[in-house]
Amino acid sequence: LVISCPCALVISIPLSFFAGIGGLSMHGIMLKGANYVEKIARIRTIVFDKTGTLTTGQFAVNRLLDSRDDEKLLKLAAYAESYSNHPIARAIQNAYQFEIDQAKISDMQEIAGRGISIALENHQVLAGNYKMMEENNVDCKQYTEPGTYVYVAEDGIFLGCILLKDTVKQDAANAIQHLNKNHACMMVSGDAKEICQEVGKQLGIDSIYGGCLPEDKITCVNTVKKDGVVAFVGDGVNDVPVMRSADIGFAMGSLGSDAAIEAADIVIMNDEPSKIVTAIKIAKKTKEIVWQNITIAFAVKIIVMILGLFGDATMWEAVFADVGVALIAVLNATRVLRYNPESSNK
Repeated sequence: LVISCPCALVISIPLSFFAGIGGLSMHGIMLKGANYVEKIARIRTIVFDKTGTLTTGQFAVNRLLDSRDDEKLLKLAAYAESYSNHPIARAIQNAYQFEIDQAKISDMQEIAGRGISIALENHQVLAGNYKMMEENNVDCKQYTEPGTYVYVAEDGIFLGCILLKDTVKQDAANAIQHLNKNHACMMVSGDAKEICQEVGKQLGIDSIYGGCLPEDKITCVNTVKKDGVVAFVGDGVNDVPVMRSADIGFAMGSLGSDAAIEAADIVIMNDEPSKIVTAIKIAKKTKEIVWQNITIAFAVKIIVMILGLFGDATMWEAVFADVGVALIAVLNATRVLRYNPESSNK
């Protein structure tokens, strides 16, 4: 009776999963249930959103196009955008790097869907899109390279164009490189196909779908479900339906919307895509330890039980097969907490 007591199995298996959850939380990865540990270990395809997931969601000035005077171009654009809190406006102001004297600005007009018009020291300054230039008879060409453009003109004369792009997260390329070894990676985004292709090429993602509505994202996820467990990684409200459709939903905890965090199964607190690699490694290690505990418990109990049947096992051996194996399994389970996924190549 003592030998056959299932304490080692009853204690060690759930404890291994709890240790796995603890190990994940130590790396800033929060799970909403122990059942997701096993699912993470079986992930076959990972589908990423772009903005806020693989990129920072913050624009930065990439370069100046056809500029006659770089300093003047940035100055006029920064003054025009000085009243705005839009990410594009903040990116231009950061690039200018000088203090803006708003007392010099008068007659500021924000034209919906076009841009901003101001009077700066008795000069009319326009900063906006190509349609704004067309409507004000400013002679300039339209640029087609992927990105966001701010055309700048003074008194009807085109001064140049500012190209802004969303910046890729520092660890995104490294994360995709590791995931590509054993998993299939996809990108689905509502942004223009050209922009998605450029980011995908930079990161090393081959399967890219741009211009997707929420229902298009669900279709993409459902298409690859036949290949195995599918995880979706996103951050926005429009990612909620596809998160629920995927087998596992990852949400970015810092930039992510409340709705996305609520819908997700796993939350990455610091928004680093590389944490997905960490989560998979810890989940696989947890599963490995669970099977080690099962094997040790059964092996020891079977050996001692055979000895007991032949009268060669005393109560001390029986206690070891029960309490001793349980303690060994508990100590083995705690190895997950000390596991460093960065030192593992698995």
